[in-house]
Amino acid sequence: MELIFGVLLIALGVSLPLFYKFWHKTVIRTLASNYLKMLGLFGVIIGGIFLYFGIPESPIYYQPWNYIVILIGILSIFRGLLFLFFSDWAKTIALDHFKKFMIFGTLFLFAIGTVLLLESARDKTPFEPLVGCESNDEIQVVCGFKNPEDLVIIPDGSGLIVSEYGGQKPIQEEGVGKISLLNLKTLKKEKIDILYGSNEWGDEKCLRKDSDLIGPHGIDLVKRKDGQYQLAVVSHLPDERIEMYKLFKEDQTWNLEWKGCVSTENKYYLNDVSLTDSGSFYATHMFPRNFSMEKWILAYYFKFNTGFVIKWEKKNGFTELRYTSGAYPNGLSYDPEKNYLAVNYNLGDSTSLYDLESKQHLATYKTNSPDNIVLQDNDYWVVSHDSNIYDYARCGLNENCTLPWSISILNRNTLDLKNKISFKNTNMGPGTVALMENERVWLGSFRSNRLGYITQ
Repeated sequence: MELIFGVLLIALGVSLPLFYKFWHKTVIRTLASNYLKMLGLFGVIIGGIFLYFGIPESPIYYQPWNYIVILIGILSIFRGLLFLFFSDWAKTIALDHFKKFMIFGTLFLFAIGTVLLLESARDKTPFEPLVGCESNDEIQVVCGFKNPEDLVIIPDGSGLIVSEYGGQKPIQEEGVGKISLLNLKTLKKEKIDILYGSNEWGDEKCLRKDSDLIGPHGIDLVKRKDGQYQLAVVSHLPDERIEMYKLFKEDQTWNLEWKGCVSTENKYYLNDVSLTDSGSFYATHMFPRNFSMEKWILAYYFKFNTGFVIKWEKKNGFTELRYTSGAYPNGLSYDPEKNYLAVNYNLGDSTSLYDLESKQHLATYKTNSPDNIVLQDNDYWVVSHDSNIYDYARCGLNENCTLPWSISILNRNTLDLKNKISFKNTNMGPGTVALMENERVWLGSFRSNRLGYITQ
């Protein structure tokens, strides 16, 4: 379809200068006719039909042809309204500037025709759903999870705490998720018990009942100055907040005890969190909570700032670090030794390193759509997606969206690339995090029913 329309539009564009006299006479006859208002009404109706078929059920399924059909629909409606209500003015403008309109029309038709020809060559074959739980030569998998978006390793190395992501707007609806455990000896998913204590580590105004839902996203684990282990969990439910848990071992079993929360009162929309040993934290505010998919798509193309990093301290509350503003701040990682902060900008296609003392930007690494970032083994490990916005339509409703992705290993001080690992990714969802554990590197995903791992 794109090929046929692309050829027709380019042919029409070629005809404008080649048959200039014909088009000029046709336009004059049309403008002089008694049917101009009828043509205007027809243009509005046709434009409405184009808009109806051009706008998909969900904005996430926008394709280039959608934009072209919508644009043609808007232009048709605009022209129709001019003919209906400003016919005399429209005649004068059309006749006085006919040559300019012809040049614009030729360029416009060539441009959208070329886009459609390029679109016709792009692979849009839907991905087949994954059946079973099969490892392959590229990635070993452990199934039984739901969207294991972020991971941290338990202090004794016996397991991984897994954030089973529930979703975020505008890409999905916010849903319920859970915090679970992967036993690294048995490679089986296990339940982690959560007790509910008093609010000691959070904001005293933030409350939680044990029956409240949780919609986890980014997580972080740190050993506090008092020797206790603190787990922070970004949760989109019951409101936008950070949940605080103490991780402790009892009778050879690791458990969590709720120790408080920090609500943003929906002022911020969070993605990831990075703790300090004092219990304060840095978190990424992605964009306003009412950020539409249409704005998200515009930010994808134009890379304008949508959010920034915030810092929370028990004594002072939130502070906005406006010097970190960028297009969709996603993962972040605090370096306590150097007092540096590394931030991934998903729609900005970059990773940035900041000196928190001087508030200076130190370095940038360019990569497509980076997600989470982890400081480990003296390097930053950045996961990024090797696909574009239109490729997600190929996943349809598949539980596992098998799009390609990569891990970039960056110098801690300069963000210079030291190594890159790329995955064709045919047996799990797109990666979000890469976490080292002895000889294995564990791989999380925001749209998958499994974890992956590779052996170094």
